Amino acid sequence: MKGTKGKRKEVLQFEFDYDFKLFAISTTLRDYHLSYQIQKSFFLKLKREDDIVVNYPKKNLIANFSRLSYIDENMQFEYHLLSNKYNGNLFIPELKIADYLLIVKGDCRGGESDILKQLKEITEVQVVKPIDVTTLKSRDNLIFD
Repeated sequence: MKGTKGKRKEVLQFEFDYDFKLFAISTTLRDYHLSYQIQKSFFLKLKREDDIVVNYPKKNLIANFSRLSYIDENMQFEYHLLSNKYNGNLFIPELKIADYLLIVKGDCRGGESDILKQLKEITEVQVVKPIDVTTLKSRDNLIFD
C-alpha cells in the first residue's frame, strides 16, 4: 500500500468580480409598482425574470425573491431590481432596512450620484443608500445568471 506522503492537494480558489453598483432601497411599494417608477425615472423597460430561489433547510423553507431586469447589450449596461425580503427572510441579511436592491452594471446612464438622485425623487421611496459590495458577507448571493 502506497502512502500519501509527497502528494499535495491543490485547491482552486477564485474571487468573483463585483464590478457593479448596488443600492439598498426602503419603500412600501410592491415590486411591480417600484419597477414602474424606476422605469419612468430611468427611461427603461424592466422585465420580470425568474425568481431567485433560496433554500433555507433549517427553516424548511424555500424563498422566492423577485427579480426584474433590463439589459441593453448594445450599450453594455444592466439594471436588476431584486426583492430583499420574503416572509421575514432576507436575501442579503446584512441589509435589514432594504426592501429592494438595485444592481447597476456596466456603462450606465449617469454616475452613482445621478442614480441616487433619481431614486430619491421617487416619492414613495423612504431611503436609498449606496452599498459597498465588498463589505457584505453574503455578497456571493448577488452573483446570478
